Amino acid sequence: MDIKRSIEQVLRPQDGGNNKWFFIPLIPMVLWVVFSFISLFTINFSIILDPFVLVSIVARFLIPIFSIHLIKVFYIKRELSKLEYSHWLNFIGYAISLTYVAYMVPAVVLDFQNSGATSTLFTVFVILSTLCPLSLYILLRSSVVKLASGYFKQVDIENEKKRKKDKKLKKEHQRSLRKQRTFLQNLWFEVFDPLMWAILWVLIINNTLFQLYQIPSSSMVPEFLEKDRVVASKLFSGPGLPLTRYKFPEIGSPKAGDIVTFNNPKVDDPNSELHYKNVFTRIFQPFVYMLSFSKLDIDAGDDGYPKARQLVKRVIGVPGEKLCMVNDKVYKKRADSDWVLMSELPNEKEWGHNDLFSLNNPNSGAQIINPALRESLDLGAKLALDSNLDELNRELKIEKTNLLYNLDKIDTISFLNTLMSYNRRSASSVIDVVEHLEDSYLGMMQVNRLNISDRSKNDIVENFSNSLENYNTFILFDKINDLKEIIQMDRKLLNDELKINLSFPDDASPYQEFVTKLDGIIKLNSLKLYNKILSTGEFSIDKELLNDIKYLSLYTTGLQLKSRVEPVSFYGAGNLPEFPADKNSYIPKGEYFLLGDNRYNSLDSRMGDVDYSIPLNPNGGELTESLTVSWEPHTISDYYIHGKVRLILWPLSHAKIF
Repeated sequence: MDIKRSIEQVLRPQDGGNNKWFFIPLIPMVLWVVFSFISLFTINFSIILDPFVLVSIVARFLIPIFSIHLIKVFYIKRELSKLEYSHWLNFIGYAISLTYVAYMVPAVVLDFQNSGATSTLFTVFVILSTLCPLSLYILLRSSVVKLASGYFKQVDIENEKKRKKDKKLKKEHQRSLRKQRTFLQNLWFEVFDPLMWAILWVLIINNTLFQLYQIPSSSMVPEFLEKDRVVASKLFSGPGLPLTRYKFPEIGSPKAGDIVTFNNPKVDDPNSELHYKNVFTRIFQPFVYMLSFSKLDIDAGDDGYPKARQLVKRVIGVPGEKLCMVNDKVYKKRADSDWVLMSELPNEKEWGHNDLFSLNNPNSGAQIINPALRESLDLGAKLALDSNLDELNRELKIEKTNLLYNLDKIDTISFLNTLMSYNRRSASSVIDVVEHLEDSYLGMMQVNRLNISDRSKNDIVENFSNSLENYNTFILFDKINDLKEIIQMDRKLLNDELKINLSFPDDASPYQEFVTKLDGIIKLNSLKLYNKILSTGEFSIDKELLNDIKYLSLYTTGLQLKSRVEPVSFYGAGNLPEFPADKNSYIPKGEYFLLGDNRYNSLDSRMGDVDYSIPLNPNGGELTESLTVSWEPHTISDYYIHGKVRLILWPLSHAKIF
């Protein structure tokens, strides 16, 4: 009889409440227990002893214990006061996050050890498990369940509604609650509970709506300066699921010109310095970074600054396009169109900058380019852009004939001694030139960060300009070394390798056309210099010719400094071969080509980590310049893109809405 009475008591809501609504919360309670036990069998045995996994296992046992106890007090004993009801409701709120994190941690550990190991099915299971406490929380907050449970009466519900509208009533109710609670309960609900909910909401907002970022470098100058704080919308790219590789569907696709935030794909490379050091930093670094509004990185670099895990670049290439760069200008092509300047396309322009320089703004970063250097590079490019291929071939033929003739006339040994004697005499001057140039160039790179007067800064600028003028001494020295090698070459081999019939196919990209002419003008000027020296035996070279050779050398080879084996190269920052390289290939769906606006100081979709040498013209033969580049053109998957910049929040001096 007692058992029958107990069952009837459980099945009968208090105070004649609605039986259906009384028992609906029982469904997520039971499912929560079931999912907790099932989840134990989803853990990979190979990571069972990981400390984070062990904590996760403990949590999975605590969750069903908590759920069963809740069923007991809610449905069997029915001894809850309204205050205890609200306490249970709060703890269920905490349990939503606990369930998600506890179930997901083993997947994070496994993914850390083997990138991409987490399955979609498991992620769905975690989401369904988390929906149990979430739906339970929503149900227990609802008026209909409160009334059906018998713990609340209609007057209690009405009073709750009044307190939401009346601040005075709300304060009186809070004072009443403080009197009913113990000291520890008040400490928890007055201090820790609001703090935990604030943290939770910050994380939710940062993952779903918008996030604050700190600009880590000068790659987006002048749009953004180093350490600017920007706000990125997450809705456009699809909010991400915390601790997973999954995102909700995106609202719209990035388009050319959009400034996006994205995770550096190198984070997934175990050999990269950007890879998280351990599971702890993998789990907590993103959260701490969000909660501190990008001020604190618990896995920062050796310099104390955040590692470049979250980057900000501009979308340049979108699916269905291919592109190349010629002298700082982007060209684009689609399958149904010819090559066209990006700046001539509707709603697009040339966003890149090649002449950025500041005397006084320390947040503009290291300055690779300066006015004097920019002028020299422009003059070098102009020599190629203004040249005519037919005229180049005609002059090259004449100069090649003269070279072979002059080589036959000289006494090889005697002339080599003359060249070596000249270089021995000029060696000390050359060393002085490159030493002075290095000092002045490094000063120019950092002049915006130096705490000196404007007059002193202008002296540094003038000093570099003078050093660049004297660079002709090194250029002549270097060309004489090249001439020594040519003199010693087999004449037949030289004749075969010295290509003078330059051409490019009808479907050549703008880059191919430019490189062919650039290769031709470099050869022509070099041949003129060699023939001058060979025919006269003198080293007094026409200044205009030597200047042209210098401009072309700076443009292609770069700036030779004493402390470096390889020159400081600028060519790879202003130019890029056709990408994708195959004639019939275009950027695939879901992939994007991203560049920094500060083209000469940006590691972006053009670049890799390794410098290597290539010939300027692969088919150019002898006298073709060798270039140092770090090209490794690649796209960024929309999986890594997680926001679109909408606002510069700080500093206020250049706050801006996009």
